[in-house]
Amino acid sequence: MQNLTARYNILYNARILIDESERLLEEAYRDDYTRLIPVFKEPVGEPAGTEEQNLDKAIAKLNVIVSEKVSSQYVDDAYFLIARANHLKSGFFTAAELFDYLYRSYPDDREKTLMTLAWKARSLTALQNYAEAGTALDSAEKYLGP
Repeated sequence: MQNLTARYNILYNARILIDESERLLEEAYRDDYTRLIPVFKEPVGEPAGTEEQNLDKAIAKLNVIVSEKVSSQYVDDAYFLIARANHLKSGFFTAAELFDYLYRSYPDDREKTLMTLAWKARSLTALQNYAEAGTALDSAEKYLGP
């Protein structure tokens, strides 16, 4: 029952909130053609009030899985979405720490590990910690092998 409610209620609704917030934040981003245009449109500063509220709601929903549904098989998905929401809220340090926790705690799924390391590198790059971001990408490269 915990897997059912975690996946089809909490994760589904939180993922919709996060995806919608990410889409709206990307639409609000304006390119500055006097500088290099980034590949990823990272949030700059605090997100708008509505988006921050949506991201906080999503984090609160996901914390239910992490704290109350610990035997669910979707705890790693909840942590990933919490980290992603923190990244979108410009909480890059918190996001990088959560992605690092995921990488160390749930190494079995190759696809999730790749996504985790890619998002960790994005968070570290936003913090201008390029050396650690490079290390995360080097770690991801070993999972891309044959």
